[in-house]
Amino acid sequence: MLHENTYYAYGTNDKDGIAVYTSDDLVNWQKQLTLALHKDDSWGDRWFWAPEVYYIPQEKKFYMYYSVDEHISVAISDSPTGPFRQDIQKPII
Repeated sequence: MLHENTYYAYGTNDKDGIAVYTSDDLVNWQKQLTLALHKDDSWGDRWFWAPEVYYIPQEKKFYMYYSVDEHISVAISDSPTGPFRQDIQKPII
């Protein structure tokens, strides 16, 4: 995702949630120290997969749709690096 001249990539290689990496040039990437989404802020606690993040300018919010425990969920953040949280911790599907 590109937002304000920074690229964001979300990875699913962490057992505790979804990591986020940033880049200014798509060549050099920096892993952020904290997870974008931690399992404590999610309905599920395993099998985090396929994150997609969308920015809604009218709300100034970022929405992360992702799969967890074989269900689709959504979490919200004020920042593209997170922390993303589910206020109502249940899957949408």
